[in-house]
Amino acid sequence: MSTSQREPISHVTTRPDQPHRLPTISAAEQSLPVFDERGRAGRVRRMVWQVLVAWALVWASLQALGGMYSWHYFVTGGTLLTHPAWASGGLHVFAAHPELQMGPVALLGAGVIVLVGGSWSTVLGALVMMALGLVNLRILERTGAQLQRRPISPRITLVAGMVLVPIWSVLAVHFGHLDDVLAMTFATAAIAAVVRCRMWLAPVLLAMAVDAKPWAAAFGVILLLSHTDRARRVGLFVALTVAIWLPFLLADPRTLRLSSFTIINAPDSALRAIGIHSATTPSWDRPAQLALGAALAWWCLRSGKWAAVPLAVLATRMLLDPGTYPYYTAGLLLAALFVDLIHRRRALPWWSIAVAGWFVVSTTLVGLHHLQAAGDVRAAFLLAVICRLCIGRSPRQTTPGAPEGAGQQSHAGAVPVYSPL
Repeated sequence: MSTSQREPISHVTTRPDQPHRLPTISAAEQSLPVFDERGRAGRVRRMVWQVLVAWALVWASLQALGGMYSWHYFVTGGTLLTHPAWASGGLHVFAAHPELQMGPVALLGAGVIVLVGGSWSTVLGALVMMALGLVNLRILERTGAQLQRRPISPRITLVAGMVLVPIWSVLAVHFGHLDDVLAMTFATAAIAAVVRCRMWLAPVLLAMAVDAKPWAAAFGVILLLSHTDRARRVGLFVALTVAIWLPFLLADPRTLRLSSFTIINAPDSALRAIGIHSATTPSWDRPAQLALGAALAWWCLRSGKWAAVPLAVLATRMLLDPGTYPYYTAGLLLAALFVDLIHRRRALPWWSIAVAGWFVVSTTLVGLHHLQAAGDVRAAFLLAVICRLCIGRSPRQTTPGAPEGAGQQSHAGAVPVYSPL
């Protein structure tokens, strides 16, 4: 059945006393194809993705010169993790190298890439990380289309990809931070699992995200979406997260030193712009990032803006982080795409365009050595994002063409439908 021939979908609206409860569509609707790949529409969609693949290769090539700046950390950590007989290898890797500020999942992934790629592991790592950027976009495109029961416009996909790829290449190829790539990829997959009502897969994927990069812990708030088995899903998420770290802690308690590792408070940081002028990371900073990120994420759930949870977490993290590495923006931009492609109603992905525009302005100011101005702009933009997420609720809506009040009872095996920001 083509998209134009589908019957209207009955929609369950949110109860006023439970503003973050899931509106749903039936399980039968999940099995219907979202994209009609036949005819002109299918050709246009394939052409868009061919353009995006070419665009990704161009940007990977541009970033390759002097690229993979931080990859040596992953080579070191991955090699040590997969050689337990070495003095600082195996479960002692984090205790011996507290500068490895990533999780075991990221090091394991790096170890596999080094093992498979050999002398070409750097190239392989760059290609894998660059490809995952397009994979994330594809997952979000299909997830948004499933929720709205109509394909996302190829124009939106094209603009989203053209905006994402250059900044993603900074993360994937210029710096080579596999931990951030994996954390965001697992988060994207977890969102897709929630949408498809694979509610027991979501905590597993979110635990993998945290065990790739610990700042992803606040993403776990997304598990509070559904009231059914909520405590057990959250328990599974916590148990898996702890279980992966526990062997390292038991083998060498010095692993806890990871939490006290500090970095320089950069002159252009938002942290300085809001009045925190300590030379390095304040002792309260990491817990504050997690607590405030989780609180803002919870508010997004309560106000019906569930797909904005990653954006809320990352905006809070970047506001309070003493570091200003350009690759941080790749995660923020992908999180903005969650809103644009899942909570969408506009002709263009404006959240993502706004993040990309800020990135250009910030990079230009840093290049001109106007560091204080760059920090002020950074803080102002991130505060604006946070304030926008805090204001208002997503309105109750019915799917166009559905009868008023249709389907007022939720049922098992259903997929959530949400209204946009």
